[in-house]
Amino acid sequence: SNFMFGGNEIEIYEHGSAHLVETKGFAGSTLKMNDGLRILVEEAMVPFNYAVNSCTINPAKCLGVDKRKGRIGVGYDSDLVILNSDYSVHQTYCLGKAML
Repeated sequence: SNFMFGGNEIEIYEHGSAHLVETKGFAGSTLKMNDGLRILVEEAMVPFNYAVNSCTINPAKCLGVDKRKGRIGVGYDSDLVILNSDYSVHQTYCLGKAML
């Protein structure tokens, strides 16, 4: 399937990679965060707490939003994703409100 992003047409191939239509150059990945977590824990054998940090506080720090996102705690935005044992999304909360 194709979509526009930043003025560029992007094509998503069946195996999940994203490419620029005009040049066929690599445009990025379509890996979902929950799938990345599963791969880290089950295939790469990364301890769960370290793998969770790679999906929560570490990206929040990279984006400069770690004072309100990336952790569960007083003063944080109450954004939370609950996963099933197979890493599929069970429920999502944004600012404490259920989204699914």
